[in-house]
Amino acid sequence: MEAIERSWTPSRWAVIKDARRRQRRRQRRILTVAAVLLLVAAVGWVIAGRSRSGHAPTPPPVTVGTVERLHLGGAVQDTTTLDGHLWVLTCLRRCSEPFSTASAGQLIELTANGQPIKRFPVADPTVLVSGADALWVAHFDTGDVSRINPQTGMTTAATRLQLAKAFTTNGWRRFEPSAISFGAGRIWASDGFGFVAEIDPGTARLERMVFTSSEAPSSTTAAGLTWVADELDGVGTFAAGSDHVAVHHISWAGQPVDVGTVAYGAGLIWALGEETNFSISLTDPPTVGVVTTLDPHTGRITHQWRISPDYTAMVIGNGGAYVSDDNAGRLLRLTPPHGLQILHGPAAAQLTAATPHALWAINRNGQLLRIGLTRR
Repeated sequence: MEAIERSWTPSRWAVIKDARRRQRRRQRRILTVAAVLLLVAAVGWVIAGRSRSGHAPTPPPVTVGTVERLHLGGAVQDTTTLDGHLWVLTCLRRCSEPFSTASAGQLIELTANGQPIKRFPVADPTVLVSGADALWVAHFDTGDVSRINPQTGMTTAATRLQLAKAFTTNGWRRFEPSAISFGAGRIWASDGFGFVAEIDPGTARLERMVFTSSEAPSSTTAAGLTWVADELDGVGTFAAGSDHVAVHHISWAGQPVDVGTVAYGAGLIWALGEETNFSISLTDPPTVGVVTTLDPHTGRITHQWRISPDYTAMVIGNGGAYVSDDNAGRLLRLTPPHGLQILHGPAAAQLTAATPHALWAINRNGQLLRIGLTRR
């Protein structure tokens, strides 16, 4: 019996081997758990990195400061920025006469505080943009686009825009530019009949004319494409050298959004429009304003904000967009991916530009307002 009992008694070496085996098992378990935790952390880091790379950090909130009315003379037509300064295009006389080349105004450069630096006379002032170290003024009545030296105010080149062939029975070939933008190294002028003119800023030569079928004269450029507001079709895009317009549909509550403004900023395309829901009522349908952001590389919608149907304008700057939401002075500051801040500015003011420390708006009398911004 003693021999049997001794045979069941483990030797010292067996005990040591068993202890080492259990220790190795514990080490493998620890290593396995550690590997899993490291994998989870790595995946989380990659996802966080991708989300950070998709959008810039959300800008801090701002508050509206002092509102100043600037007495520049005449009615403000348009604004643009060049080398950190705001330029204002005004009309002084004969501004409301249709098809009159006698209208006259000024190009005015302002400091960050709104003080005039330079004034240059301009004939037939309509819309304004900066690009390729120059100012560009489009003239509705003549159909020309002028390149202006910002140092001297002299016109260094002029591009005559005219449709290649008539598109009405009465032989109408006029190109009446009502919007102008700069992007992808080109000047883009739009009329109210769906035509977009591409101009080489170096030679001031008309490169081509693209028909988009949209009557909304708003365009921008991003990711090698020209983007146009295409009304009920959403936004349209076409590549350099191509006349084919691809449509990116935008809807809200199952109804198409009528897009009238398109812009680029903060790495996104911004589209401003309204949705009218005729499925609820044909006689008195409800309408809402909608701001949509799209990825310029894929054309996919990234976010949408519902706003007032009484909106008047949208400007891009300071890492997002600002919208004049109604006539009571409500302003919206929209920041990607889905931030919204409500500000209160002057009543009945239409935003026209955003600079680092101010918003610029036009009041009912055509005067320029400087709306100070303070970061919290």
